[in-house]
Amino acid sequence: MPPPPRPRHPPPLLPLLRALAPSPPPAASSFLNPSRPMDPVPHDSSSASSAGAAAGAPPPAVAAGLGTASNPAAAPSTGINTTAPPPPPPPPLVWLITDGASATGVDLAREVLARGHRVALGCRAEVPPASLSALRAEHGPDYVLVLELDPRNRPLCQSALAQVQLVWRRVDVVVLCGAARSVVGTLEESSEWHLREQFEASFYGPVNLITTFLPTLRRQLAGHVVCVTGITGQMGTPALGLVSAAAHALEGYLEALAFEVAPFNVKVSIVQPSLEASVLSAPVAFTKQLEHYKNTVSATVRAMLSCTDLAPELLVKDTVYAITSIAGIDNPPLRIVAGAEAIEQTRDKLRTVSEEMEDMLEVSYAADADPLTEAQRRELAGE
Repeated sequence: MPPPPRPRHPPPLLPLLRALAPSPPPAASSFLNPSRPMDPVPHDSSSASSAGAAAGAPPPAVAAGLGTASNPAAAPSTGINTTAPPPPPPPPLVWLITDGASATGVDLAREVLARGHRVALGCRAEVPPASLSALRAEHGPDYVLVLELDPRNRPLCQSALAQVQLVWRRVDVVVLCGAARSVVGTLEESSEWHLREQFEASFYGPVNLITTFLPTLRRQLAGHVVCVTGITGQMGTPALGLVSAAAHALEGYLEALAFEVAPFNVKVSIVQPSLEASVLSAPVAFTKQLEHYKNTVSATVRAMLSCTDLAPELLVKDTVYAITSIAGIDNPPLRIVAGAEAIEQTRDKLRTVSEEMEDMLEVSYAADADPLTEAQRRELAGE
């Protein structure tokens, strides 16, 4: 059979528009040739043009402000504003700070309010301290909400959520920070009561609050959970074994949570300040020291944390800056380290882990039931 006919090329677009375009109205420039203006009065166009030229007047198109090919800047005015209006400013975010009375909470609230956002400040006391009352008086009830909140108490967590939703209908950033008391002492010096108290304040309290607010964040399809732990969540620290254990448990919980809530556009971030900022900015409880630990590194840490001449406000500046830098952004990090000292400690920890893994590669590979691959043999041989 004969080959199918070749498809015809479509006609050029401009001649087709010329053929289909209706006649332009009077006193308007030609749609297809703007450099050739239409006569404003068709029956007297020649006389008007000649009279204007004789008197030295500009051509009708220029006089009417329609522009010519030699003057493209004087474009014809269509009466439509083609300049896009500026985008509206983003709406203010609603923040919840679990311990608004702490050094971190007060400084963070001031920074957030300075940026025009709204803040709900948790307080463990029924009567808020003077710092929170001053913030509320300065910014007004439309921007500051002070509420009773102890994360260890689940009904108070539910009450806090209800109050925030009643006032602002949503919550965007949940910051867990503040007053978890740190138990200082070696693990042998710590009792079971110390262990339970530390986990109740540093692990179960944040978990209570997160599980209370999580359904709301998921239904909103937006939200950010920011949890301040400390460098103790990155490494075990002598004399802070219970604090390190609770921080490791919480960070493992948050890391798993980040994967689970990602499909709902809920973000999770961990802020790790330095040892002094995370421990000395909150209450500290010391265990009874045993004699055989008095000349160890644990005793050195205990003595350092016994220092009371440091102002908590100076210790939390890096933490507040880190929180405000990542909260509410589209792609926040899972972890951020706050402060030069914490950065160096984290690098030392990662370097130690990497070196130990490289030193024990042969043993690690031998643990597999399958024989080594050629690439693994070359890696062990250093090729």
